[in-house]
Amino acid sequence: MKHTSAPREALVENLHGHGVADPYRWLEDDEDARTRAFVREQDAMFRAVRETWPGRGEWWRALTAYTRPRSAAPPLIRGTRRFTLTHTHAAPHPRLSVADTATGTHHTVNLGAPASGEHTVVRGVRPSWEGDRLVCMVSTGGSDQVTLHILDATTGEPLEPALGPLPAAWPAWLPGGAGFYYVGYPGPPRAQADATDLRVRLHHVGGGAGAADDPVVFGDLDPGGYYGLTIEPAGHWLAVTVSRGATSRNALWLASLHTDPAAPRWRRVTDHTVGAVAPKFGTDGRLYLLTDHGAPRGRVCAVHPADLRPETWREVVPEDPEAVLDDCVLLDTPSGPGALVLRTRHGVSELALHDPFRARRPAPVRLPGAGLASSLRADPRGGSEAWLLYSDFGTPAGLHRYDTRTGRLTRCRDVPRPRGSAPAVPPVHSRLVEYPAADGTTVRMFLLTPGREPAGPRPTVLSGYGGFGVPLRPVYSPVVLAWVAAGGHYALACVRGGGEEGRAWHEAGRGRRKKTAVEDFTAAADWLVRRGLTEPGMLAAAGASHGGFLVAAAATRRPDLFAAVLCADPLLDMVRYQRLGIGATWTDEFGSADDPVDLACLLEISPYHQVREGTDYPAILFSGGTDDPRLGAAHVRKMCAALQHAGAPPSRAVMRREPGVGHGARSPQATLALNADALAFLGTHTGLRPRPGGGAPPDGRSTRHGGG
Repeated sequence: MKHTSAPREALVENLHGHGVADPYRWLEDDEDARTRAFVREQDAMFRAVRETWPGRGEWWRALTAYTRPRSAAPPLIRGTRRFTLTHTHAAPHPRLSVADTATGTHHTVNLGAPASGEHTVVRGVRPSWEGDRLVCMVSTGGSDQVTLHILDATTGEPLEPALGPLPAAWPAWLPGGAGFYYVGYPGPPRAQADATDLRVRLHHVGGGAGAADDPVVFGDLDPGGYYGLTIEPAGHWLAVTVSRGATSRNALWLASLHTDPAAPRWRRVTDHTVGAVAPKFGTDGRLYLLTDHGAPRGRVCAVHPADLRPETWREVVPEDPEAVLDDCVLLDTPSGPGALVLRTRHGVSELALHDPFRARRPAPVRLPGAGLASSLRADPRGGSEAWLLYSDFGTPAGLHRYDTRTGRLTRCRDVPRPRGSAPAVPPVHSRLVEYPAADGTTVRMFLLTPGREPAGPRPTVLSGYGGFGVPLRPVYSPVVLAWVAAGGHYALACVRGGGEEGRAWHEAGRGRRKKTAVEDFTAAADWLVRRGLTEPGMLAAAGASHGGFLVAAAATRRPDLFAAVLCADPLLDMVRYQRLGIGATWTDEFGSADDPVDLACLLEISPYHQVREGTDYPAILFSGGTDDPRLGAAHVRKMCAALQHAGAPPSRAVMRREPGVGHGARSPQATLALNADALAFLGTHTGLRPRPGGGAPPDGRSTRHGGG
């Protein structure tokens, strides 16, 4: 096999005094004949190289064994009905179960009709307050845009034509089910619309009007942002959050709907300088604000919607100086209103019941282990019950219920599972370790090993994210289990730029300090080698999205540290990223190449611009969807061409493309195929082999690699 000779153009731009070469700019054009020829040849090369990776069938079998066949999300309570989405591994779409507590009846709503199509994904459902209608949100072909299907919640039949394409934002029903607010565009729905040119509209169900005729109720007061909608259950108040780009700050607006839902009267609660604010309406008439304003790790304040002055804010859940506020739900307790508060301490979840208006110590709620609690839900109209998912490295996500009357968290058994279908979870030992960053800062890392004591050196995968304030968590993963069961180590470094330690941790690895995230990651690799847990020839890096950028930046800065790199859905050209996909909305996270100081920082960490001829780079597998609306496919194409020109052999710089797939949204079978390929690649280059006995995985239409 030989690499293709991608034409290398002598394009050098003078940007703020820097001579910036971009020899593969032409690969940004999807329709260029040279681009089409390049990807056809790369597809053929990937298929040939994949055949040289041993054990793909065994990896497939291990992943299948550790994948939970069925899982349920916490229920949405509307009226007397409970709506539960159940995901079955073998099915392309989830099943919606509806249980009526008043009548004792149960039925299933078929979501297959609105979600028909090979590359269609159900994003979720939102029932009306009475539970008789629902909106099903569906995306197709990897798009971040969605179509809203308005269905009868009993029969599943459509009540009117679908609305879309629209931005992926949850609608907010008015009481009575006559209509709902949603996020749309200034004009008619349209594909590939400006992601930040949005409006909030009111749609009347059965009114005969399409989205183009729906009245605009919000937009001009705070334009150029992403909108989130929260409505008070009685329909008296509507809250809109406005985020300008991928930032942890937002603004909050509140409107009275007492007079006319089509003409709300708006008041600004906070502007974009305050920080992050998330609203929740209580049954006591108060508006509760989850915010990091004045509290970098988060607190909860209460205010009355009729008087929003800052001096009227009352802190009801104070900041914990060492734990980050994740979420809270408002519950009824025997002694009055309560707040069930979910926090994360060094990446591990904690749960406690707070008494917001009395000086009482919070009551801890024991979780099943040191893992992740997520998707916290309760009846928005009040009640004593809440639901959540719990997972850890050895435990698949399971549904749990908490009741203030007993103070106990119990596992729900109302999700039927086939006999003998429990995942055969291998023994995995996890620990939270600490290592020093280059500047002496203590960074934490989850380390998973096949034995109680981490013995090495062994083939090891090091993963990380380090961006947008998103934390890494101890969550169940068939990929991690398959790797550790085969005898390897798996590590997740909680580098700066993520959210493991709150806003300050994010700020320390954001913008012009983005290099810190990369240095923290390479420091984790150095620590694993120094401790004798692995060796550079046995160490792989793996990351997706921002994590894809992270591992590629680490590999181009320190190619001596890694034997292989799995780089999925990545950003790689950090000079042009804001001109590709929706990268222009990420300048708050990375900085802008239009700024001289930012450009210098970006050039220092841009993987595409750090490729040097003659360097012995680790083997790199690039993975991504051909229809990724956030990044586009150009990042992977340009980086792959640059590495091949630099001298990477055919088996050590390949790209795996998935037609009809966007930014990470895949069907269960497509996800399984991707993970089997990833483990086979990583195992080949680090020397780890799976246990024998697996069957050959099907190639499947969802993983075909066509040209163009």
